[in-house]
Amino acid sequence: MRLIYLVFILLMILIASAQCQQNAEDWFNKGLALADQDNYSDAIKAYDEAIRLDPNFAAAWHNKGNALSSQGKYDEAIKAYDEAIRLDPNNIFAWGDKGMILDRLARYDEAIQSISKAISINPGYSPYSLITKGHDHYDAGEYDVAIMYYDEAIRLDPEDASGWLNKGLALHKQDKLDEAIKCYDEVIKLNSKINLSLDSNNRTVAIRHFNNITITLLNPSYAEPWIFKGNALCGQKKYDDAIKAYDEAIRLDPNLTTAWHNKGYTLFFQDKHEEAIKAFDEAIRLSPNFVDAWINKGAALNALGRTAEANEAFTKAKGLGYSG
Repeated sequence: MRLIYLVFILLMILIASAQCQQNAEDWFNKGLALADQDNYSDAIKAYDEAIRLDPNFAAAWHNKGNALSSQGKYDEAIKAYDEAIRLDPNNIFAWGDKGMILDRLARYDEAIQSISKAISINPGYSPYSLITKGHDHYDAGEYDVAIMYYDEAIRLDPEDASGWLNKGLALHKQDKLDEAIKCYDEVIKLNSKINLSLDSNNRTVAIRHFNNITITLLNPSYAEPWIFKGNALCGQKKYDDAIKAYDEAIRLDPNLTTAWHNKGYTLFFQDKHEEAIKAFDEAIRLSPNFVDAWINKGAALNALGRTAEANEAFTKAKGLGYSG
């Protein structure tokens, strides 16, 4: 009889525990629904109730952190993420979300460590998470911080050209042209290695252009890094080397309007106006509405004393929206 009584007590304890867990799940789901309605205060109360019923409910801690973050309570959010991580050290989303909040607090070293931890747990999270965050700072003109993120992406995957390229662009914005060129050369080297091992249908690499337009490099050309290198060399007034870089871009992709235009621009600086006009004409052939090509063609024609033709080019540019 005593044995039956003990078994009954144990069964009641297990049932009560299961009910408690179910109740915690209910409060958690209520918190999710409230958060979806942007009712973060009540969502936090619901998560807190779930945590009261089950203090080891890692997902409740994590989502409480998200709700606190949405309220701008970043320090409290970090504490919630830390508790979620303590309970579930492999929760990549808690690590990643913590990293995003640390970034907002300008605690960049800690932010990078947190995001990198998520990547180390699950490589599917990928260094692009770091590159994306780097872009946010790049777009804000915070180039030093952007480079910190790009450097960590490179550390995790030094064979990924996008980290090197974006670092080069950020350095270029800081007029650190020698360092930028080294990054572009690394991109060119990596792309050459890919060319040797893949056919033209096997890989694309997304990168950022100076005007923040995302462009895609298709194997086997990988021409754009040569343009960026040419731009940096032109900035150093190494015009012959810049033209060689633009010519290599054109060899790899003859339809790159920017390469033709920038080559013409560099030739103009060398007072090679006839050659510059030919390059501008090719850019215009490829992109008839390319305003800068018309303007610079007009400048080259003016330099040769061909005023009437220059005025025609300027008139065309104005027709395309140029107001200078």
